[in-house]
Amino acid sequence: MTKAKSIDAYIAALPDQRQALAEEIRAAILAAVPDASQSIRYDMPAFHLGGNRYLYFAMWKAHVGLYPIYALPKDLESRVAPYRAKTDTLQFTYKDGVPLDLICDLARFKAQG
Repeated sequence: MTKAKSIDAYIAALPDQRQALAEEIRAAILAAVPDASQSIRYDMPAFHLGGNRYLYFAMWKAHVGLYPIYALPKDLESRVAPYRAKTDTLQFTYKDGVPLDLICDLARFKAQG
């Protein structure tokens, strides 16, 4: 598979059933942080503010990965706890659904610095 050079190309290369969800995740992040710019880094959609990359997502076979999500304030940490896979990784399984409201809240929080 050819490496995507844009988020549009990344999404277009996904299986049909994953494309709409990827667009929803992208839209959720941009709704929360409208000034974010977009690119592909590490073969994943990446969002930047002030030249700094602050949030990535990837569509895997069985889940969506959201990176990097380090330790958070207690209220947010309790919300992400069921999805925490590693110190800096959240995984949302397709079968259980992807909490777009949580992704919005994380994008807003991470944009604050």
